[in-house]
Amino acid sequence: MKKHSSHKTLNFGWRDFSSPEIKSEINSAKVISCKKKTNTKITPISNVVKNKSGGIKLPGLSKFHNNISKIAKKFSNNNKSSFRSVEAVYSGAYSLAGLDMQNRDVANKVHKFDEAYGMSRINMNPAMPGKYDLKSVRDRRIAANFARVMSKIAEDNVGGEIEGDDLWDVNRIMSRKISRESILKCRMSREKRRIVLLLDSSPSCSDYSNFYSKMAVVAAEYGDVEMYDAPNGHIVHRWSLRKKRFERFLTPQDILAGVSQWSLFRNRVVVIFSDYDAAGISLKNTIHNKVYYFCTEYGADHATSHIYNTARRITKNMSSVNTKNLVVYSGITNTRQFAKTAKKMK
Repeated sequence: MKKHSSHKTLNFGWRDFSSPEIKSEINSAKVISCKKKTNTKITPISNVVKNKSGGIKLPGLSKFHNNISKIAKKFSNNNKSSFRSVEAVYSGAYSLAGLDMQNRDVANKVHKFDEAYGMSRINMNPAMPGKYDLKSVRDRRIAANFARVMSKIAEDNVGGEIEGDDLWDVNRIMSRKISRESILKCRMSREKRRIVLLLDSSPSCSDYSNFYSKMAVVAAEYGDVEMYDAPNGHIVHRWSLRKKRFERFLTPQDILAGVSQWSLFRNRVVVIFSDYDAAGISLKNTIHNKVYYFCTEYGADHATSHIYNTARRITKNMSSVNTKNLVVYSGITNTRQFAKTAKKMK
């Protein structure tokens, strides 16, 4: 304060000024306590009521997109919690499975699955004693060619950066002058994405069953591959790493959600061995996935023209395709042709 000034306390009441036309509602406002108790109850997940078919209703598919571990866990649990509904679907007892066959959309999806399952001729135990055990020189060559193809495909579809020691992290090395980080810690790895392998076991591919059985045995030894039995491209069986055999796994809810038609696959790499019968479903899934099509039909030009004709037909039916996500290799009918293709792949 200045010299000779009054020592009275300053009055700050002017700060509470309010317009005479507007009444202040601050003092009249009621304060509501945040600690007020409510009667809201949280229902635990374990208390969710199951449907009549014995399985839990399939949640939104986005939960499984780009999440390989959740897909594997779901399929493994299907044979535990929903075993009866799975068996009802594969035995054709759709009424016991809780499927309303009077509904046209439901009946259409069930018919497509039933047709594909009826064409399945897969050897459910391809790795049993007496089958191919990869001990002979010829079978070891098949394994080497398969590994070469998988590695070349994986190189073009690596995932994001993760902690590891496989590669040098250039960004961390360049920032060492500021961060003072040890050069030994400037390492990283790339996320490994498991490749989806589909084998067509329909009657039209019966001449190649010997070749496909060898592919199944090799893929069973290859850890980063999810293998399915897919007659004409429709998934009906999955390979169980624990049981070392193909098994039934689809529930009624899975069929209605289009799981047999690849609805759970997003941003995945799919390798399919089939003839022309799987062209339609493969093309429809090129919107969200990269598809490598090892076709049994001969003639690269003939195979390409057939694929593009199928693409045009699908497009006319108001469906979309992305041919840039489709790579076709023609004439893959035996191990010798597969080995030649493996060497030519860039």
